[in-house]
Amino acid sequence: MLVERSGVPVAAIVSPDDLARLERLEEQDRRAWGVLERMRAPFRDVPADEIEREADRAVAAARARRRAERKGAKETAATA
Repeated sequence: MLVERSGVPVAAIVSPDDLARLERLEEQDRRAWGVLERMRAPFRDVPADEIEREADRAVAAARARRRAERKGAKETAATA
C-alpha cells in the first residue's frame, strides 16, 4: 500500500514477508559492494588507463588460450 501526501508517494506499507525479503536484498547488496571495495583497494593509486590496458591484455590472452584449446580439440576430434 502506497501512502501519499498531496499526491506524492512518501511511504509504503509492505507485508512482513516482503520486508524480510527487502532486508535480505539490501544485505546482499551491501556485501557485494564491500567485495568490490576490497577488490578495488589495492589499485587505488594505479591510473585507470593502466588498469584498462592490463585488463585488455588479460582478456586477449584468455581468448587466445581458449581459441588454441578449441583448435586442439577440433584437431583431436578430426584424427579420432
